[in-house]
Amino acid sequence: MTNAPVLALPDFDNVFKVNCDASGIGIGGALIQSLKHWHHYLVHRQFILFTDHEALKYINGQHKLSRRHAKWVAYLQEFTFTLRHQAGSLNRVADALSHHTLLLATMSTKVSGFETFTDMYAVDPSFGRIFQEVTDGHRHDFILHNGYLFHGLQLCILDCSLR
Repeated sequence: MTNAPVLALPDFDNVFKVNCDASGIGIGGALIQSLKHWHHYLVHRQFILFTDHEALKYINGQHKLSRRHAKWVAYLQEFTFTLRHQAGSLNRVADALSHHTLLLATMSTKVSGFETFTDMYAVDPSFGRIFQEVTDGHRHDFILHNGYLFHGLQLCILDCSLR
């Protein structure tokens, strides 16, 4: 947030590796979303697809597919890839829980005053009630992680100068 991001092109001499995490979105949505995002790099290249959903290995062998699954299979057939199962706990690149920790570590090292969020949630006009409900265990669409309030993978930013 304090420095301009620097983007680099991928190394086209190496085989691309795509990590896909099925938690939260569901395997079809997560996989298709990942492939659509990187489509321009992957469509003409062979790549390795790491996923925590082992049943994907058998999707091409299914005799009866729902419309949605048939659409996924048709889309997947545009690509040339090797499927590798990787348990969700080992799939750290795509593991949703690691996103929280990574975000917190990045934010706290680059944003001065970021650590004050944990003390301010309780009195914040936007998040005070939600924070209390989460703390009391009455609200499950938000979570507390290391004292920070998240809605899904999104960090709740207080109504203060840091916003």
